Amino acid sequence: MDPQQRHLLEVSYEALENAGIPMRKLAGTKTGVFVGGSNSDYRTHIYQDLENLPMFEATGNESSLLSNRLSYTYDLKGPSLTLDTACSSSLSALHTAFRSLQTGESSLAIVGGSNLNIRPEPFISLSTTRQVMAARTLYLQLTIMQDCCLLTGARMPLMNEPRVASGVARVRFA
Repeated sequence: MDPQQRHLLEVSYEALENAGIPMRKLAGTKTGVFVGGSNSDYRTHIYQDLENLPMFEATGNESSLLSNRLSYTYDLKGPSLTLDTACSSSLSALHTAFRSLQTGESSLAIVGGSNLNIRPEPFISLSTTRQVMAARTLYLQLTIMQDCCLLTGARMPLMNEPRVASGVARVRFA
């Protein structure tokens, strides 16, 4: 199993435990799972040895199944989505969960993000295009939100360059 799936299982269990939500009461509920995830370095890594691929490689390492691993393990009946919007994947997952709760599609939402970088190739590519990477720390947080919005900003020289001015304008609009 991809370490990203194991990590999501661990931190989601801890978050539910910290929130005082017993697992036995969660099973069978309309709890939605919304995960931001965009790559699977571990999968690329294990493909280096094709003769020893794990038996359940497809379901244990597919990044699109990050949310489904949680839904399956906890027996959740709400939506289960893994979103890939590059650097904004986790925020997009949060936005989607918020809307799901607003519409009643979900009664509770587990939101997370996972991105495990274990191979150097993507960073070599990024360094040759002179892009800047920021390190982020994962942490657990319980949040009460009043509203949520997503944006696509003005055209910039690089597709993934931060759009500070349009971000500020969107937050003011929301």
